[in-house]
Amino acid sequence: MQDTHSYKNIQSKITQIFKPRIAIFLEGLKYGGIARVYMELIPLLAKEFEIDLIVFDGSMSNICCDEIYFRKKWVIWPKGGFRWFYPNKIFMSLFRYGKIVKKGRYDLILSAGYFANFMCSFLAPKYFYKAVLSQHADLNKEVIFKRKRYTVNLFKAFLKRYFKKADAVIGVSRGVRDVLINDFGVSSDKCYVIHNPVNIENIQQVATEAISQNEKEWFLGNDFHFISAGRLTSAKNYPLLLKSFVKVVQKRPNCKLTILGDGEEKHVLENMDDELKIREKVWLPGFRKNPFKYFKRSECFVSSSDWEGFGNVLVEAMACGIPVIATKCSGPLDILRDRNSCFGIIIPCGDSDALAREMTIMAENTEHLKKYSMLGLKRSKCFDSKSISKTYVKVFNKVLRNDT
Repeated sequence: MQDTHSYKNIQSKITQIFKPRIAIFLEGLKYGGIARVYMELIPLLAKEFEIDLIVFDGSMSNICCDEIYFRKKWVIWPKGGFRWFYPNKIFMSLFRYGKIVKKGRYDLILSAGYFANFMCSFLAPKYFYKAVLSQHADLNKEVIFKRKRYTVNLFKAFLKRYFKKADAVIGVSRGVRDVLINDFGVSSDKCYVIHNPVNIENIQQVATEAISQNEKEWFLGNDFHFISAGRLTSAKNYPLLLKSFVKVVQKRPNCKLTILGDGEEKHVLENMDDELKIREKVWLPGFRKNPFKYFKRSECFVSSSDWEGFGNVLVEAMACGIPVIATKCSGPLDILRDRNSCFGIIIPCGDSDALAREMTIMAENTEHLKKYSMLGLKRSKCFDSKSISKTYVKVFNKVLRNDT
């Protein structure tokens, strides 16, 4: 114990002289939102730290990251990932991760994802680095949504154990942080809120890119265009959006709705289009690498999610100059409200009538539309990558100095 304490004191003094070495540890690059967050942060954090990226998913190791200026490391994560009933894979994963960490001699590792957070926290004492875990969704709802009922309590107990061992925990919104503190035992002294970074300048630039001729025809004329975007999953509650849109069209027949994204719910939405008789009014083009050029050509963004950790897409839409209507969950609340100011429209989760009412007002009231377009554009700048990266630097330095 005394040797460990002495080592940590020496390590602390060294970090004051030399640039600290940190790693960002992700389960893989296929988890779009989380991967984009850290791909955006890494070049900015590299100005303050010696930084590596550890990606623990060999199936995505062919992804090119040449635009990011840091030394890359790829670690193979056994096919199938973390499973309770494959203990041999757990031990092999820990072994491979340990080899990389030992070689890297990191002062701090930031991780994201269940399995990455577990390994980061579990092996921190052995390899003498600070473990900073990040959580990007409401953990209560995510566990219930993704786990079978009989495993929920067991999995929650597992999560509580490794979150308590961490040197710091980052939640992407106040709601996410509150759940970590109140339900998972994380100390408020070492739990921080850092919102996701958004590259505002880049978004505004690529939003001006051209669209195809067929796509132009969709946006031609005097129609009022609502748009939404995200993975087509039950958590996003797109059926609620379609039901609300039907009510809007009954009053404003010139309205159209675009929903960008792919996922397991796509066939459900396509069937609903037919049942609700709005096929000609709704466009489901699937995933688009550059959704911003479609945002720019629309009048209003709508989010109908039952829960969101943060909701990058809301900031991205506001950066394109369009107003946002969103349901009342943790991420959107942080984005659209600040003290006594409101930068968009917030409605109760699951309330079809309220959503339809606010969509109709937005389509009918030009002044209302302009007001929230301007407020949203102004608010989006608060989440710019450069500003958010400075907050990460402050938290990292505080953890490295043992101030948590």
